[in-house]
Amino acid sequence: MARMSIDDKVCRDPRITVLAELLGWSRREVVGCLIVDVWAICYDQVTNLISERIIDAAAGHVGFAKAMIECELATLDRSGKLRVAGAGERIKYLSHKKRAGREGGLKNSESRTKVPKQTSSSRGSTPQAVGNPPVPDTASVPDVVPVPVPDEVQIKNSAAPPAGGSGSKSRPRKSKPIATPAEVATARVVLDKLSTSSGVQYSGAAPHVGLIANRLREGLSELDLRAVVGYCANELDWKAKPEMVKYLRPETLFGPQTIHKYLDAARTWAADWMREQQRQALREQQALEQQPRLELAP
Repeated sequence: MARMSIDDKVCRDPRITVLAELLGWSRREVVGCLIVDVWAICYDQVTNLISERIIDAAAGHVGFAKAMIECELATLDRSGKLRVAGAGERIKYLSHKKRAGREGGLKNSESRTKVPKQTSSSRGSTPQAVGNPPVPDTASVPDVVPVPVPDEVQIKNSAAPPAGGSGSKSRPRKSKPIATPAEVATARVVLDKLSTSSGVQYSGAAPHVGLIANRLREGLSELDLRAVVGYCANELDWKAKPEMVKYLRPETLFGPQTIHKYLDAARTWAADWMREQQRQALREQQALEQQPRLELAP
């Protein structure tokens, strides 16, 4: 299932079908709730052990956690919390990607500082005149350029025919992928959230996938990118302002220079929102416990 930042097995997992039947929801609603609400809590808290009331609060449905246990999407741990199936493996994957992205960003930074030395093989080339401007440094090009991607998301290069019809025929160069399959899946989840907030449908075009893939390789996580979307759309209320809604786009939110304008504030906002959800769930639980219980007469 390409639009999910998880395994393709989700699209054929019978446990999700059972959960949908138990709740009376559609299968798509259940998958969306698990990805965006329930599993996201595990990734935020970096643990697959979540309490029942927090899961119910995140899903917005009392009894969601019990239904997950019944359909084997979660088990009851000795601590009293629920162990969410598959979340542990995903957390390890995200941690690995974050470390790899940080290391890749450092290496990329080091490579940009190196100036290539001129070798003797360049003697045959036409030398530059003294007064000519310097050749642009390609390392200064923004990192929206392609970075590894599955076959379905590639930039196709077209070769121009030789002028005058003479000379050898030029062969079109093979297009290079811009992201790995995992990065494409994550990008599509983020773009789906952006589409919902902006009202513009983003289908996962290669330049947008490249932007998100580069941010992931710099050490940012899927949750960071989703937090930026939520912060700008909801907290800053861009989606309700005609003059600002046009800026709810990948180039503004995920650009190499612009994302850092919102990232720290978005992380703080997301953490505060999660804490408020937890407090609300606790208040609701306490209110239920304080309600008088009706006892049947013998």
